[in-house]
Amino acid sequence: MMTLHVKYEDQKIIVCDKDAIYGWIIFDENNIEATLHVTGKVLKAARGQDKNIILKHDDVSLFTFKFDYLWGGAELVSDGADTGYDIKGRWFKPGTRLTDENDKDLVIAVKKDNGLEVTIADVNISPVMVMATIYYHIYTSGSKTRSVLMAGLG
Repeated sequence: MMTLHVKYEDQKIIVCDKDAIYGWIIFDENNIEATLHVTGKVLKAARGQDKNIILKHDDVSLFTFKFDYLWGGAELVSDGADTGYDIKGRWFKPGTRLTDENDKDLVIAVKKDNGLEVTIADVNISPVMVMATIYYHIYTSGSKTRSVLMAGLG
């Protein structure tokens, strides 16, 4: 198990593993689209035609956050097929979770004090999926989470 901490600094949402930078996110002015930096990759989260968010690397779609507008959360879909991953909340448990096809928690992002604490329960999970979970948590929490990060950790 691994724990990351999220802070806001220099107009970036920075994800740290102890003292090392794991990655960072820069939201565009619309606070929907963002650029995610992780493991030397630059990813772009942008709204698609159907208002779902598409995560791309070098203009190639990695997957789409297909929103469940009734229950919240998102199914991750690639080329129209379910990847087996979902990002969602759990009843009576805090945070946003990346789950696998067996509904097992892989990544958990929880508000802690004036920031976020991210637990990686499966150390084999891709850093791209970790950053996608953090992006989704901040995006769906809207301005509330961004304002807490900016005020408390800036």
